[in-house]
Amino acid sequence: DPANWPEGLDPMDNQRVSQWLLGNGEWLGQEPGWKHYALDPATAAMKPGTWAWRNKRAMDLTLTLLGLSFALPIMGLAALALKISSPRDPVLFKQWRPGYLCKPFQILKFRTMRVDGHPLTRLGRFLRITSLDELPQLFNVLKGEMSLVGPRPLQVKDFRPAMATASVRQGCPPGITGLAQVDYGSAATLAERCNADLEFLEDCSLLQGIGILARTPFAVLRTIFAGGANQSVLLSAIRALGRRQKQGLLLLTDTSLTFAAMFLAFGLRQGAWPQSAETFLWMGSAVLCVRIPVFAWFGLYRLKLSAKGQDFSKSIILGALISSCAVFFPLLISQAVNTPRLVFLIEAPLAAILIIGSRETFASLIYSRRCRNRLRNPVLLYGAGNVGTQLALSRQADEDHEFRPVAFLDDDASKQGLKICGLEVLAPNSARAFAMRNRVDTILLTIPSLKGWERAPLIERFQNDGFQVQTVPSLIDIVSGKKAVDDIRVITADDLLCRDSVSPIPALLSADVRNKVVCVTGAGGSIGSELCRQISVCAPEALVLFEQSEHNLYEIEMELGRRFPELKLAAILGSVCDRKRMDSVLQGYCVETLYHSAAYKHVPMVEQNPIEGARNNVLGTLTAAEAAAAAGVAKFVLISTDKAVRPTNVMGATKRIAEEVCALVARKTSSNTDKTVFGVVRFGNVLDSTGSVVPLFRSQISRGEDLTV
Repeated sequence: DPANWPEGLDPMDNQRVSQWLLGNGEWLGQEPGWKHYALDPATAAMKPGTWAWRNKRAMDLTLTLLGLSFALPIMGLAALALKISSPRDPVLFKQWRPGYLCKPFQILKFRTMRVDGHPLTRLGRFLRITSLDELPQLFNVLKGEMSLVGPRPLQVKDFRPAMATASVRQGCPPGITGLAQVDYGSAATLAERCNADLEFLEDCSLLQGIGILARTPFAVLRTIFAGGANQSVLLSAIRALGRRQKQGLLLLTDTSLTFAAMFLAFGLRQGAWPQSAETFLWMGSAVLCVRIPVFAWFGLYRLKLSAKGQDFSKSIILGALISSCAVFFPLLISQAVNTPRLVFLIEAPLAAILIIGSRETFASLIYSRRCRNRLRNPVLLYGAGNVGTQLALSRQADEDHEFRPVAFLDDDASKQGLKICGLEVLAPNSARAFAMRNRVDTILLTIPSLKGWERAPLIERFQNDGFQVQTVPSLIDIVSGKKAVDDIRVITADDLLCRDSVSPIPALLSADVRNKVVCVTGAGGSIGSELCRQISVCAPEALVLFEQSEHNLYEIEMELGRRFPELKLAAILGSVCDRKRMDSVLQGYCVETLYHSAAYKHVPMVEQNPIEGARNNVLGTLTAAEAAAAAGVAKFVLISTDKAVRPTNVMGATKRIAEEVCALVARKTSSNTDKTVFGVVRFGNVLDSTGSVVPLFRSQISRGEDLTV
């Protein structure tokens, strides 16, 4: 804890911090502090003595011995320059670091800062920018303390935070270079480095190590020319270019590679390089006069190279063949002399290979998808159909998405084992094992056509395996344009029903709503507010919102006013138990249709307050019904509940009595000239409504509490 450190000790002074921690036995090699962090070799990502460990060690020794033959003269010059620039300071910088299996070792570097903490002017900056200060670590590799490729050894201040989240990184020998260095460079944060190291350990193979070594010079060049090895620096520079400038860059690249391919074709055809510069330039220019327009016609200069899923290889191969043949055949027919015609046919495949390679290099080195995606959440996509592939492509192409698809799950055996959009298709029963290896905890259902009875057991199965399940919108929403394919949402209560929802029939509601004055009591409640939304769509002449709660009334009036600016709204505060208020509203606004949804619906709450529940649900309904009959309202609809059937609680009993009240008022007013038609509709368990158990469950789950059943 830095709060307990001695006064005057700067936490950023790694050398003094290391010395003090070593002296106090709290870090590196001191018992019992360091033993607490010791890793069991049996659980290491690269176990000592295995073939993988031996192959890695053999590669390290071979390449290090070869590299030292070139590096020793450079190291000698660097050491001499350091000694001349700072005679009193040592040439090498040594610092304790945690190594393989958490064993301490002293890392070697050329000193780039003075002992007193002041930087070495130009020489120190030069050594750091060119990474030449890391060359002495080749001796750490020879001693077996480090590897050429692996997670970079951590400093004191980063060790404990990294062990808390990524202790497995110590199960591989630390490296001079690594995945974090080639992707992020020195600009990497601790979280980015840990995530890169964990990704490296997933496939800690010899080929991956060679690939990282091959990419390291590019990272150093980016540091020198772009001011930082982080690939986002180059990405920002490329994005700053205009469209014409980017096309010009591609055009210049294609021109250069065409001449390079022509040069190689000369050597392959004649066994010697071109003797006449004029002939070489004429042949290359003739091909380019056809190739550039053909490439432009194929749209190769309008493609976004960083977007995945674009297959430009076929267009490049076809364009190269067309352009070469367009020059070759006229020369063949004219029997031109002193022109090696076959060079054009040899040049076409060479140019195609070079140009495709340049496009892939631009896409991978300048805009590394691994660098961009690593900190996004990995997910599995259930369903490798059209919707799944579209979703995978959209998520891979847009860095703003929070999810990163890593594989498909599909029940179709013919798809299992294939790769679609670069993602492997797995059997659903292997999802759990794959998720444990790749730290995946989310599955996206990408089959919007799944029926309710098919969806529910699937969700339950994945949730039992510990996955968070999310889904794409329904097929109707996608086709109608209401939602996009990649509008991911959390599984809702509707998804868990073993049946599909029944869509409303608009004509049934419109018959009593369109061009009429409609009143909704309890308009601010969950059911009343949804009624108001559905009624507003049907274009009533006016909508009267009757509500007892000021806040709820304000919310629904503001929402409807925003969504339906042409709709006439009247927001009325009042209680349905107030007969005078009801009469004035129904008669004053000439209401033609009344939906009575005002009621107390919470079963436990009404159980604790039975008298108030009966007053509001029973007497309120009686008051509203009599007021509607007196005002000549054409239609009166009571929103009741299925709990009114053989009621077992006070709320259900009050709603059953309210139904009988409507029937009683209907019989009493049956002789009226303008009699009111009374109707009752029973709602079942309205999910997510006021009184529903779903919001309670959701809040309890979010707080980590037990569910109240």
